[in-house]
Amino acid sequence: MRKKFRTQAVTAGVTVALALAASLGMNKALASDQHQQPVAEDADDDLLSNVEELALGYQPFRGDQNRNEIPDGAELAKRCAEIINLLPRNGLPGANQIYRICHELDGLERCDVCSEWIHMGGCCIINPKLGLRYPDPHDPLDPQFLPDLAMHYMGHGSFEYSGDVHGRGRLDVPLLLKALEMPRQCGHLGTIYLPGDHNRDCKENLADFAEFADKWLRCTDPNDGQCD
Repeated sequence: MRKKFRTQAVTAGVTVALALAASLGMNKALASDQHQQPVAEDADDDLLSNVEELALGYQPFRGDQNRNEIPDGAELAKRCAEIINLLPRNGLPGANQIYRICHELDGLERCDVCSEWIHMGGCCIINPKLGLRYPDPHDPLDPQFLPDLAMHYMGHGSFEYSGDVHGRGRLDVPLLLKALEMPRQCGHLGTIYLPGDHNRDCKENLADFAEFADKWLRCTDPNDGQCD
């Protein structure tokens, strides 16, 4: 009886130790950049709320699904920022190419975390094929455009932003990914399809994204539409 109890105690201790180690590892990752503030109702502390994770096809209790020691939300935010920065400015009439419209405004605002001065402007993302605009112009809660302040925070791995002009806000993550034509099912974050990659072979049909595709994606055969 004592032996059985001792075995159960050791097993329980190992389980607790593993849980604490995982928690400490995630907290260490979160603490690496103060821009990555905790998110409400985020069971796995990966900077995505439970509702956002379900909408994206993520697992709400696995904060690092590709096991690279980066919280899923932080990794996804940085990749979104990379893609948006590569979008062409303004679109061609009749083209299905995703593009951005930049809004140049006078003035600067200060980031609440690092005190860096950020341009007051921003951009709108237009997806002609899906008839989508981000932010949604019909949602009174959304800003008129994606602020440069939000891009600053995304570059640091956060979909939440805070400044002395725009105040505190959070991006509509599912709508943003839809506008960028990134897949809803992103369980393996190493496979992120780019806008314009209609056959899902990880090869961008638009020359503007070729460098990004080579950087982030590795394909075995460019003709069979399959990724590693």
